[in-house]
Amino acid sequence: MPFCPKCKYEYKPGIEICPDCDEKLVDSLPEEESDEEPELDEEIELALLCTTASLVHTNFLKEALKDNDIPCLVKREGPSIYGSGVVGYAFFGSKIYVPRDKLEEAKRIKDQTIDNL
Repeated sequence: MPFCPKCKYEYKPGIEICPDCDEKLVDSLPEEESDEEPELDEEIELALLCTTASLVHTNFLKEALKDNDIPCLVKREGPSIYGSGVVGYAFFGSKIYVPRDKLEEAKRIKDQTIDNL
């Protein structure tokens, strides 16, 4: 299945250009570099912040948390292929976890970002 190198959505075979990003699709995505994600100490107690509805919401919230110095752990759900006719796309919901002591601040950030989209 082809993928968009920008938004990382997976498409049905035969699709060549991402309709959202206008990027040429690739056969596979490169492995994400581990140094891009903030490291979470294994002893930090994590709390579920939310489950996002899409990869766009996930990335938007992840960046907002990063901008506020709140590390997060993202566990992607899916993928499931949706679409009708010519254009198909993959739906990736994600569970986002933050350190328990940052949960209230992270909730405020979530309310100000993805809840208003």
